[in-house]
Amino acid sequence: MKKIFCMLLCLVMLGSLLTACGDDSKMKSYTYQDVTIQVPSSLKEDKDTISGTGFSFCLSSNSIVVVGLHEDVSILGDDFTVEDYVDLMVEANSLNAKLEKHNGRTVFVYTAEVGVEFTYMGCSYKVGDEVWTIQAYTPTSAYSKNKDTLVEIVTSAEFN
Repeated sequence: MKKIFCMLLCLVMLGSLLTACGDDSKMKSYTYQDVTIQVPSSLKEDKDTISGTGFSFCLSSNSIVVVGLHEDVSILGDDFTVEDYVDLMVEANSLNAKLEKHNGRTVFVYTAEVGVEFTYMGCSYKVGDEVWTIQAYTPTSAYSKNKDTLVEIVTSAEFN
């Protein structure tokens, strides 16, 4: 009886995990205002998470969260570059970020603990007088599995 109970419990837990896990391998286009990015089809808009945070949009699944932020940088002058912005952002937020090159773009990667350790990956784009930052993150324990997907998300931005 004990073995049957344990087997049933394991089957229920496995079923819960399988139904909770979205398929993060199939990609779709997501557009917010003038930016379009490629994201896993399992991601859904999550407006409650970003309420009052300053982020422009948020998409989430059980394993990946994507946020977008755009800021007016016109007061910083015409010579201000996206690299300057990333340097300022990393310094202002005391991030221990490393810079990597992916798909011809400079991407910043760092970890932070919020109850659970997460690995964040972001890429910034200068568009006119604005800088857009697309950032995706996942639990660090799942980072190696999700890294290629995060790279595709943050480096896929196209602007109209």
